[in-house]
Amino acid sequence: MESNGALRVNRAGRFMGLHAPTDPAGHLHLDALRRVWAVGDVATREHPVFGPVPGGHWSAALHDPEPTVRALLGLDERAAEPEHVRERLGLAPVPAHAPYVFSQQLGHDLALFGLPSPFDEVVLRGTPGGTGGWAALYLERALDRHPRRTAEGHRVATVRAVLLVDSPREVGQVRKLMNRGVPLEVDLDRALDPAVRLRDAVV
Repeated sequence: MESNGALRVNRAGRFMGLHAPTDPAGHLHLDALRRVWAVGDVATREHPVFGPVPGGHWSAALHDPEPTVRALLGLDERAAEPEHVRERLGLAPVPAHAPYVFSQQLGHDLALFGLPSPFDEVVLRGTPGGTGGWAALYLERALDRHPRRTAEGHRVATVRAVLLVDSPREVGQVRKLMNRGVPLEVDLDRALDPAVRLRDAVV
């Protein structure tokens, strides 16, 4: 059990086990733990790109129940397997939906895809306070002293999250990019240019 009371589950929604001997779930017999499944706000689900993702976001409510129910009913007993294993077994991929929340605050439409971290580097696409919409890209801080570059010498960055503000036309393409099941890597110079479609900045 997580410190916030959530259960850590795999992609199929099955409880992944104890984190420590003091875990409150440790009072349950091991056979009982194998029969624990969780979905929704209580579940912290493993994601192939973002790692452990807490419940409580729109995409979890919309998409997580299906693989859990399929696994519970025995229709897909390998739902938690990595995609390369599923491919070798001839199984269809399990869609990986990025965390997604949306809101309207102070007259602005907000949409957030991904899992931002306080350790991410935040860069802006467009100008806050301008006439049009804008976006904040949350970039993974690379520990490599020699960052990747494109053939043009532009920095290649891994996007961990995208916050869209008053940009309804961008929602569809950003959702597709973030749902691909692989890290989103972009040519940063092109990604920060509002005149360039974000999908055209992908490397």
